[in-house]
Amino acid sequence: MRLFAATSILIIAILVFSGCKKDEPSPQQQDGPFFHLRYCEVLMASQSGTDLVADVYNTLGCNSCPQAVWDTMDYTAIAAEYNAFLAVENGPRYWVLDSIDGSQNPSGESCADTIGGLAMTRLATVTVAVENVLNPYYIPSTVDRNTVYYFNKGREVYQLRSATDSCYIMQSYSLQNDSTLELSVLPDLAQRIALPTGWTFSTHTLESSFVLPTENGRATLVTDDLRNAYQYLHTGCLD
Repeated sequence: MRLFAATSILIIAILVFSGCKKDEPSPQQQDGPFFHLRYCEVLMASQSGTDLVADVYNTLGCNSCPQAVWDTMDYTAIAAEYNAFLAVENGPRYWVLDSIDGSQNPSGESCADTIGGLAMTRLATVTVAVENVLNPYYIPSTVDRNTVYYFNKGREVYQLRSATDSCYIMQSYSLQNDSTLELSVLPDLAQRIALPTGWTFSTHTLESSFVLPTENGRATLVTDDLRNAYQYLHTGCLD
């Protein structure tokens, strides 16, 4: 149960992002300030009735989550220190978007917590129903947040299309399940992931800058089986 719970909370919390100031991309700017920016998260989970509740701590703006430190994290000790049911690792991860506006979301004091030797900011709290923990991949999850993602003109983006023609655009890729994953292989990701029946993966080059907001203060997310994270395109698919 603890393993399933950890996986589910990790999936739901990818990416509950907040605390960034608006930084709209310019057509002349090839790479925005967040493109290929590395970060890590630690989730502190507790039980609340039939739900699991997790505070999300993130290294963004604090450090680049050096691998040598990340590899030494003792999640049992971290959970005990924070009086949590369990502590869950999420990362390292890399953004594949250019900039973010999360200024409407509340967050903790910047870099106020030191977890396992890494300074982090508490960004959000997420709730996961226990009945949703058994199958976290390719299952849509809805998170309350007001965030706008920006992708620059000319950016190569990666889309999942479900069997019911719902589409999701990748926001970040993860090294957690496949440490060899890198930006250059993302166009061929379909050869590395186990897509459900009827699902497809495709790569697109943007002919103009693209804006991806949440809808009514909520974001719908899915992750593939490598834990790469995608957000629902409520304005329709790219193809």
